[in-house]
Amino acid sequence: MQHMFRLLGMHFSRWLFLLTPLRVLFRLELTPTEEPEAWIKKVTAGKDVIYVVPRMSVLDLLAINKALKQLGMPRIWHEAKPNRFRKVGLLSIRPRKISFLPRSRVDLFSPALSKLLTEEHRVKRGELVLLPVQVFWSRVPDRNDRNILLRSLLPDEGTENVFQKYFMLLLHGGLLRVHFAQPLELSPVASGEEQLAGRRLRRSLLIEFQRERTAACGPVVYDLATVSQRILASQEIKKLVNQSDNAAKQMKKAAHYLREIASKYNYSTIRAMETVLDFVWTRIFQG
Repeated sequence: MQHMFRLLGMHFSRWLFLLTPLRVLFRLELTPTEEPEAWIKKVTAGKDVIYVVPRMSVLDLLAINKALKQLGMPRIWHEAKPNRFRKVGLLSIRPRKISFLPRSRVDLFSPALSKLLTEEHRVKRGELVLLPVQVFWSRVPDRNDRNILLRSLLPDEGTENVFQKYFMLLLHGGLLRVHFAQPLELSPVASGEEQLAGRRLRRSLLIEFQRERTAACGPVVYDLATVSQRILASQEIKKLVNQSDNAAKQMKKAAHYLREIASKYNYSTIRAMETVLDFVWTRIFQG
């Protein structure tokens, strides 16, 4: 888990310190928008907080720390190790994404959370909560980017790299949205059930992150390769394939059928058609 919080061999807190001047470029929209300072103090109820982000990103943490400063809350400087952080800690569901490396599917979050449930004294005393928080770069409230090229280049699924984030920062005049979700209580669990509890909490957090992103940006549109991979890896397909005498041949046949019936589309085409249809319907109904 330790390497998740390091970039080029340096701990994320040092990167936050070095990049602090960039915060002057950020203009934050905080949600919930109605009295966010009172809201966050009410939902945390004086308990220590572990902020959970969907993916490790120093730029996201810069924006979150600026939001916490505006709210009068302690900022994030340490990862959430059992009995090793005060007031505020950090956990990330997925490691940072490096474009030229394959995406890691290793779950580092659930074991870290299970260790907290087992060893952290504040869990036993009911003094610790998980608070999901994410930063929206590509979609800003009250702003609709109509440029087809720009909208096709800027992803909405939360996988923006550092260059895309800098570009979106300039494009939107520094305006970002930082969303705090409802906290999850960390309660003691029976001995031997820590791993199961960790996986359940991870699943709940992923659902919360996806729901908020869908509400802000609309449903994520996956390409054909991703859809095909997920379908072929599903338990139902594996079960049918394993029932045959030749599993490898049956899997190839399933992949062939999938290519025949699946729609092939890409994100740029969908964004372009969205803009065209938006223009057409506007002309029809507004003249």
